[in-house]
Amino acid sequence: MLKIYYGFLNNDERGAIVSTISLKKPNSKILAFLLLFATFIMVQAVNAHACELCGEDEIDLTCESRQFIVTASSLNFRTGPATSYNAIRRLPGGTIVTVINFAPGGWSYVQAGEETGYVFTNYITNRVNTQAANGDVYRSASRSNVEVLHWDEVRALMPMHSIIQVYDVRTGLTYYVRMFANGRHADVETIDADNTAILRATYGGVWSWDARPVIVTWPAVEGRYFAASIHGMPHDVSTIANNGKNGHICIHFLGVVNRNPTWGATMQAAMWEAYNSQK
Repeated sequence: MLKIYYGFLNNDERGAIVSTISLKKPNSKILAFLLLFATFIMVQAVNAHACELCGEDEIDLTCESRQFIVTASSLNFRTGPATSYNAIRRLPGGTIVTVINFAPGGWSYVQAGEETGYVFTNYITNRVNTQAANGDVYRSASRSNVEVLHWDEVRALMPMHSIIQVYDVRTGLTYYVRMFANGRHADVETIDADNTAILRATYGGVWSWDARPVIVTWPAVEGRYFAASIHGMPHDVSTIANNGKNGHICIHFLGVVNRNPTWGATMQAAMWEAYNSQK
């Protein structure tokens, strides 16, 4: 009795039985064929699993570019996944690294040149679809009165609960949101039902995860304007009641890493669209 097994890429290490075949007289050619067939099935299953669409809370780099860009002005490249580990060297802003193991919100294992080590994930961003018209996707920029700043710089300028004016580049509509959290990006909510209606109007009257280019400002920056991107899908927690939606939306600035690299890159591309709209 011959049983052929293969394992899926999940937590079940037992695998799954492909087939059970009775052989009265084992034959080497038959065994070789069966092993080859089992290998083929396994590869197909692995590929099918690896190329499933990733949700916002997971990442799968088997279907995307592993090329990431250092978004900080310089970044420690360490021997281990913590600040207690020695720095191999510092990677200048704009350095291209190859991600070996991506760890959202933690330490990613990467290759830089011939060396491998760890960098803090918040300071690298996926290279897919992020090439800006000016050829520079990772440095601050300014055109006319619109600026591109890294999220770390923006966060320092944006007091908690700031009321943010959002100008939608594609429609010319303006609405107002309030920021209530500033982790990996600005978590915001429209301030009332009227502003929610304007937000939805920029998406043709529907909720959507699609990235849109926007230009934002708030009182603390005294008339400075920043290129950003936003999505229009309320999700998770809310802090403002009776504003026509449940959940919050997110504003992204330069250098934000998202758990889904393709979607995160789309948000970065929309930010550059906002910047390049101001000639």
